[in-house]
Amino acid sequence: MTVAPAMSAAPTLAVVGAGPIGRASAALVAAATRGPLDGHSASSASRVALWSPSGASSRDLQRTAEGVRLRATGALNATVEIGLIGRATELAAFDVLLIAIPGNAYSAVLPSVVDALRPGQTVIVSGALSMAPVWLHEHAKARAVEVSVVSWGTSLCTARRVPEAVADVAVGSIRSRFEMATIPAAGGEAAHALCTRLFGDRFTGSTTCWPPCCPTSIRSRMRPRCCRI
Repeated sequence: MTVAPAMSAAPTLAVVGAGPIGRASAALVAAATRGPLDGHSASSASRVALWSPSGASSRDLQRTAEGVRLRATGALNATVEIGLIGRATELAAFDVLLIAIPGNAYSAVLPSVVDALRPGQTVIVSGALSMAPVWLHEHAKARAVEVSVVSWGTSLCTARRVPEAVADVAVGSIRSRFEMATIPAAGGEAAHALCTRLFGDRFTGSTTCWPPCCPTSIRSRMRPRCCRI
């Protein structure tokens, strides 16, 4: 069964994590869906939003009437307005969740994400570490919530913090090709189409799934101790 819903309107995206990768990913989607990437300024607050689980990583972002202003420089030169999520329960309002947090934050953050999930959502784990995608899918299923969980072999882009006077994030590069895999495997084609729609044509390995659904690049990093969230 394919659980990713068919969407006629542009899917909405919540990025979990307001560090450099989360900021860059949100800015890329917000800018690309509103027009040219270079020098573009637009508001996408109703469709793209950022959640800092601790609140600390979003504290420096300039507040606006609709959310926050996000300035990106480097490989992506854009200023956009995106929404700002205040609590985990608000994640249920979005079609797609992008998990963009370091592996050592999984245990503190992912249980709150699971509790907020609703049927039909797609959860993407950016640069998935250990068995986090499997854990998410199994715990959502235990709550009788059917979702698609996508694991990416790496992040959408490279990014770093820069002085606030310069920008909110510096994007080093935007990756042109990387692996993804989907749980359940039957949802691979729908997940590939959804990721392509949001992030561009850059994904491979979406229709077949190595048990229990990890791209090759993730398999090579696995260790037994990592299998526990």
